Amino acid sequence: AWFASAEGASAEPLVRTLSRANVERLAEEGGACIIYTHLGEDCWSESKLHAGFVEAMTRLSKMNGWFVPVYQLLDYVVEKKGIHTLTPSQRRSLERAWLWDKVRRRGRP
Repeated sequence: AWFASAEGASAEPLVRTLSRANVERLAEEGGACIIYTHLGEDCWSESKLHAGFVEAMTRLSKMNGWFVPVYQLLDYVVEKKGIHTLTPSQRRSLERAWLWDKVRRRGRP
């Protein structure tokens, strides 16, 4: 099985992923999002969390979301939709998109 993910290795891409427009669209579509970050690079400054991250987390905490560990979300998806196996063409397409993104950003998060 597989799942898509978004870049969140540093504050800026994480905050972009969690933008108001993205989160509202996800909610309107009844979608789900798996986010992982270690709050490392540029997430802290002078003992304070990145302001955009704080704003995004505050906004999310006020939503009527289902916030669960990733295993619970993935088990739910499998129960409702089954396991999706990527075709070789789908895998190549995802790998090309990932590579292009890394080249475009020159490996930066």
